[in-house]
Amino acid sequence: MESFSPEFIKAEELMKAQSYDEALKLFNLVVKSEPTNPVYVSQRGVCFYHLKDLKSAIKDMNKSVELDPGYSYRYASRAYMRDAMGDVKGAIEDYTRATELDPDDAVSFNNLGLLEEKLGYMESSKKSFKKADDLAKMLEETGIVTEEELIASQTEKPQNIQKKIDEVKEAVKETSMTQEIGNVFLKKRVFREFLSFVKNGFKTK
Repeated sequence: MESFSPEFIKAEELMKAQSYDEALKLFNLVVKSEPTNPVYVSQRGVCFYHLKDLKSAIKDMNKSVELDPGYSYRYASRAYMRDAMGDVKGAIEDYTRATELDPDDAVSFNNLGLLEEKLGYMESSKKSFKKADDLAKMLEETGIVTEEELIASQTEKPQNIQKKIDEVKEAVKETSMTQEIGNVFLKKRVFREFLSFVKNGFKTK
């Protein structure tokens, strides 16, 4: 799993404490030291967003996608920001790309359905919701997730959850390199953790 600099970890702590100005100073340092690190760039974008510097925020999110174009959650993360900024069509494009890169991503399918419904694309939204439901029910049938967790995952407003997503996806990615069968169970386990994270209002422990 990728290791992060002490400055980045501190910046994350400051952002969690809503000390955005102080966090930005550290994010600027880590991005300057590693300008091609997509995690650093995207998290600085989140910080810019909280500071209401939307132009800089979307610039960083665009850069993170450029640096890591094959990673579905780069698009899902930018989709949240585009939606929050009123660019619903752009958000739909990003969620669509995220689901193309990761066809098992129930959360992005659900968020895509919400936005399609918002624009009146009812047939498309039905398909997206069905795909999200099918993926979620598969997990429910195994007993890995509860009905309450599924409901929570499908009713929360799309949010930027980049750090948690990165941790989950990296864990799955690392395991799949060495243990394909185990990866199936890991996906279910980490997705359950993710749904719990959603249920608790996107708060990390």
